[in-house]
Amino acid sequence: MYTLKQLTRHVALYGLSSVVGRALHFLLVPLHTGLLTQADFGVLGELYMYMALLSLVYTLGLDLACFRFGAEQPSVLRPALQALYGAVPLLSGLLIVAAPWLAAGMRHPGCTHYFYYMAVILAFDAFAALPLAQLRLQQRAQRFVGIQLGQMGLNVGLNVLLLWALPTAATALPDWLPQHPITRILCANVLASGVRLLWVREGLGLPQRVAATPMLRDLLHYSLPLCWVAVAAVFNEMLPRFALKYFLPPGYYPGLSNEAVAGIFVASSKLALLMNLGVQAFRYAAEPFFFKSTTTREPKQYAQVLQGFVVVGCCLWVGISANIDWLSWLFLRQAAYRAHIAIVPYLLLGYLLLGMYYNLSVWFKRTRQTRYALLFISLGVGMNVLLHALLLPSLGYWACVVAQITCYGTMVVACYGMGQQRFPIPYDWKAALGYLGGTLLVIVVLQHLPPLGCAATILRGWGISLGYLTFVMAVEWQKVRRLWCTA
Repeated sequence: MYTLKQLTRHVALYGLSSVVGRALHFLLVPLHTGLLTQADFGVLGELYMYMALLSLVYTLGLDLACFRFGAEQPSVLRPALQALYGAVPLLSGLLIVAAPWLAAGMRHPGCTHYFYYMAVILAFDAFAALPLAQLRLQQRAQRFVGIQLGQMGLNVGLNVLLLWALPTAATALPDWLPQHPITRILCANVLASGVRLLWVREGLGLPQRVAATPMLRDLLHYSLPLCWVAVAAVFNEMLPRFALKYFLPPGYYPGLSNEAVAGIFVASSKLALLMNLGVQAFRYAAEPFFFKSTTTREPKQYAQVLQGFVVVGCCLWVGISANIDWLSWLFLRQAAYRAHIAIVPYLLLGYLLLGMYYNLSVWFKRTRQTRYALLFISLGVGMNVLLHALLLPSLGYWACVVAQITCYGTMVVACYGMGQQRFPIPYDWKAALGYLGGTLLVIVVLQHLPPLGCAATILRGWGISLGYLTFVMAVEWQKVRRLWCTA
């Protein structure tokens, strides 16, 4: 049985890999923000937004379906892979054909080749997704983490090589090296994704004719609703970038084009993604916990997992917010990128609410009622779009913040209310809301602290973070010790 102790160890392992991996990627943020204009950085962010959306369509949600059925039917990976062998070449072909129109829609008609690179990256990543999911299902966390860190490290190394080392060493760029930095960034991603696919090749079978077997039909019946839910979830996260570029009134921020405004938001949201690290680590470790031994899992264990997530999430929230000044200076190399970092602590709250929603969603995943995911995410998307439309012309960046928090908060409330009617779980909402409310008060106070010198700012940030962590440990220590001994 997959126990709470195993969950904690795997969260720590996945979390460490995510922190190391994100640290590697964060090495690229100063490189990119130092090299690219705000407008170009916005274009890069938009390209990766589209890749995040399309990557979910490419995999058809089959990686999550393998978690649901893999414990009962170990052979489930084969029909899932055959489905991908049919879908991925078709989707990449369509993307290549549509590239000229997509580039024109982005207001960059000369950048058709960006979408050719995207088609290759998406194909490589889709084929690697199911073997990686199988490693997680088999609880081979070290192998999974090694492959992911290797791919991230290779991508970072290639970025440094193509963007800085070769141009610095040569008096002129070699003829074979693409001239524009964005193209070089995409080339690095192609190579890194291709190498990762080679590393997981033992999990890939030979392409065969796709047969509409009952197993494949069950997989797709379960996965396709979750696939579109995942697309909508990424749309929720990426909507601010799209809205700022295409729907913000021109000249709202004097001296900045809408492309530059979007680029600054993308840079600021990079710091908020530190919270998303915790969410991602939790999802990697918790999905096997949710789906293995589902008949013996007690509802109170799900409640304990949510409580632990809220406590750890609040510690991250305070830690990042208290140190935001020097973190932004470290990673956002141009001062223009740091002009609106005040939004970051509230973007962190949005990601924390999103993680809570993932916790609460266990009831419809366990009971195979994934149609409810469509309902909740549709509610969130509708709220997000409505608030952007109403508030963007008057609030700018802050409209994006308000919309994100309201969107994820609405999803949390709706999922909890409906879930308690169908699969009651004894969540301790008094404690969870106490942590959220108390931490929000700390964040508001932090926003009004007077500026200090560099060294004093760093010392104050660390002091506040350690003070908050000490308080949490004092409150939760006995509970954690008792839980660990009985798990």
